[in-house]
Amino acid sequence: MAEGSRHQWHTGRQIVMACMCLVYLALLIGGLFASDGRLGGWNPDASFWIFTASAGLNFLYVGVIVFGVASLVRPVGAQLFGWVLFILFTGLTAYGAASVITGNEGDMLNIGTANVVVYALTAVFGFLEGVGGRRGLRRVRASYTPMEDL
Repeated sequence: MAEGSRHQWHTGRQIVMACMCLVYLALLIGGLFASDGRLGGWNPDASFWIFTASAGLNFLYVGVIVFGVASLVRPVGAQLFGWVLFILFTGLTAYGAASVITGNEGDMLNIGTANVVVYALTAVFGFLEGVGGRRGLRRVRASYTPMEDL
C-alpha cells in the first residue's frame, strides 16, 4: 500500500477520534455544572441544552476522553479502544433507550434521548474503529519503531 494512503487513513482516524473527544469534553463540562455532584437517579433538572447529566456519566466521559487521547498518541491501541467503545456504548444505548421508553423510571444514570443518540453514534464509531482498525493497525505496526517516540 502506498505511503500516502496510510497517512490519510491514520490522519482521518485521528480527526474523528479528536472530534469524539471534544464532544465528550463538552458533555463533561456541561455535566459538571448541571449535575450538582449527584451520583445518579432521575433528575430532570440536571440538564444542559438538550442533554441530561449525572456524576456517573461524568466519570464515564472522563474515561472516554483519557483513553481517546491515549489512542491518538499511541495508535496501536486504537483498535482495542474501538471495541471497548462499541461494547460499552451499545450497552448504554440499550439501557438509555429502555429508560427513555419507560419514562425514566428507575434510571440511575439520568440518561435522556439526546444522550442515547450520541451513545449510539459512539457505538457505531467504535465498531468501525475496531473493524477498520485491523488493516490500519497492521500498517502502523509494520512502520512503527520504538525509537520514533524518543
